Amino acid sequence: MAEIGFVILSHENSPQLQQLTLVLNRLYMNPPIVVHHDFSKAKINTYSFSKNVYFVDDYVKTRWGRFSLVEAALKGLQKLYENKEASPDYYTLLSASDYPCKPSVKVLEELEDSNADVFIKCQKITPTQLESDWEKACFKRYFCFNLLFTVKGADVKQLTLVNSRSYYQRFTPFSDSVNCWVGEFWHTASKRAALLLLDYAKHDSSKFIQHFRRTKIPDEAFFQTVFMNFNQLKCHHENFRYTDWSEKGQHPKYLSVSDMAKLKASKAHFARKLHTHDTAMVQLIDNELLNFSE
Repeated sequence: MAEIGFVILSHENSPQLQQLTLVLNRLYMNPPIVVHHDFSKAKINTYSFSKNVYFVDDYVKTRWGRFSLVEAALKGLQKLYENKEASPDYYTLLSASDYPCKPSVKVLEELEDSNADVFIKCQKITPTQLESDWEKACFKRYFCFNLLFTVKGADVKQLTLVNSRSYYQRFTPFSDSVNCWVGEFWHTASKRAALLLLDYAKHDSSKFIQHFRRTKIPDEAFFQTVFMNFNQLKCHHENFRYTDWSEKGQHPKYLSVSDMAKLKASKAHFARKLHTHDTAMVQLIDNELLNFSE
């Protein structure tokens, strides 16, 4: 059966990260796990983790809504695939607040049976067909010529200098043949997709890297756009994550026991987000979905 590896992004000194690696070890028989931890935000004892957990040494200081999140994920992937011969057949990008919710055998069977290279939620943004508020927001983020700046104590601000559809072919890499795709950052992909992505990312002058460095929330478009514009890759528009955006905030709500029925009925491989100190929810997932009950 195929092997899967994991790239985890973290920035807090929390027991959740170690709990996540432990449950992944139990499910996937000590898979290769790479952690990009932002040590500028919180120190952690890396020696307390199992030997199959590797940390990115040259970490980047991450900030929500900036290209640093994309860089962190790429650095994690680079470490996971630095030995091409011994690297896993698939990888999954996780945050420390994610938690598995399906047995590993079923996960790997579904990935292999799909015959796809990339599993990512994505939607094409067409400048002449902006119908929903979401599409209009994405056009403003990724098709406009923007100036990004930071106010102390606040999130990244975006000043739109040009907000006209007639300018996008001049100021962005997008055209009739090169499309912009958007969606959720967290995804799963094959080794083939990872190596193509890493080869592309070697060149800092690459058009998508240059463009998304000056956009707000590039993590919700960079991977989608790169993968979907690789004609040799087959992309499945599903990332196998269960998230609840009912609170309509910048992040999905933390899941609890009341969400268990919907989670159980979903196709998800991972639940996002979860407090591992919510022992009732963790125990329910372990017993009912992961078959950990004795």
